[in-house]
Amino acid sequence: MAEERRRFQAARKGVLRLHCLGDEVAACVLRFPEGEARLFPPGNRAALRQTLEQLDFVVGFDPRGDFERVDADLEGRRFLDVAPPFALAGRRVSDVVHDNLPWLPRLAQPAEYARWWTEGNRGELLACLERDARTIHAWYRLAVARESVACETAYGVELWRVEWNLGHEPTLRDTLDRALKERRAVTIELVPGCAFSDGSSRLRMTPLRVIHQELDGPTYDGFLEDGQPVAVDLLSMVGFAPLDEGGQGSVSGSAAGSSD
Repeated sequence: MAEERRRFQAARKGVLRLHCLGDEVAACVLRFPEGEARLFPPGNRAALRQTLEQLDFVVGFDPRGDFERVDADLEGRRFLDVAPPFALAGRRVSDVVHDNLPWLPRLAQPAEYARWWTEGNRGELLACLERDARTIHAWYRLAVARESVACETAYGVELWRVEWNLGHEPTLRDTLDRALKERRAVTIELVPGCAFSDGSSRLRMTPLRVIHQELDGPTYDGFLEDGQPVAVDLLSMVGFAPLDEGGQGSVSGSAAGSSD
């Protein structure tokens, strides 16, 4: 597992957001963890194909199919389709993603792309592709950290497990369970707007116990650095600082921002 993690960290990774209209394509390729976006307006298929073939690991909604649409080489690459699970059928992809990331721009609908395309509004078309790519990246990072995605149902919010952690990265549960076992403090990043009395988007807590719940995941009880008790559920968390960095480093697995 450690070797697979090292290979994943060394891989050239990117999120692909692509839109087709007839034989033409427009796309955004967002490299991560760098956060650098490259935009490809219609008429740049060859340049897009060349950029895609520099990637080792590609995330998107049917990224393999997108490679095929521009005749990019599939050999030696790994593809991760992060479209919401089929069990969530009946709701639009953009709705499910927005359920999990309501603080980020909603994914554009095909009709919006088509309108900007036909109106010749390349600026808005490309800006929207980049916004979508960054939202898809945040969606992927959140699902890896939580090992699941949330969906509004008739019974409330339910978590649906996903197997998207191909790099075997530490998750929220891994980190909190280890902190619980070792009685160590860990820095947690919260969902924007889910702040405590000091108004911070982060808290540093020492977990004491975990309460497992069937639908919306576990809640961790513990205390803050000042000794105050705290209880934080999985749906309130978006990232964490790795324990091996003393718990004080940059937040890992965070989806609070759009690309970091």
